[in-house]
Amino acid sequence: MWLRTSPIVGSGDERVPSRSSWTPYGRRRPTLVALRCAGVSTFSVRPEQADGQAHAWLLTVAGEFDATSAAVFDEAVEAALEGGARLMTLDLSDVSFLDSSGLRSVVHASHRMTERGGRLAVAGLSGAAQRVLELTGLIDRLRHDATPD
Repeated sequence: MWLRTSPIVGSGDERVPSRSSWTPYGRRRPTLVALRCAGVSTFSVRPEQADGQAHAWLLTVAGEFDATSAAVFDEAVEAALEGGARLMTLDLSDVSFLDSSGLRSVVHASHRMTERGGRLAVAGLSGAAQRVLELTGLIDRLRHDATPD
């Protein structure tokens, strides 16, 4: 079971920084990180820590994952790493567009997890994300059992 988060949504061209809050019990509760570009499309990353499994995180990504939104994703990855992530699962099922900048962020996150003795997996893929990962040959590397050790 994943912890519920309190959404914070940006407006205009602002970025909402990735900040975690603390529950009354001292558990880390991530917030939604969002980027809204002139009201046309919204990019969001919701990092969620697995209930009872401090090392397992789910990052739900939605919208256009490109050069303007890659930094928001990178911030969410850093927040999960600071929270002790050893397994990071990406849900890309709501990604409508993925370019080389977004792909670079995913590969960089995978390398960061490997450096820390962890792993990054993809649990859900939209058609757009699947095509890019297949063309680059990364789909086999990232799509494996996404359950924690």
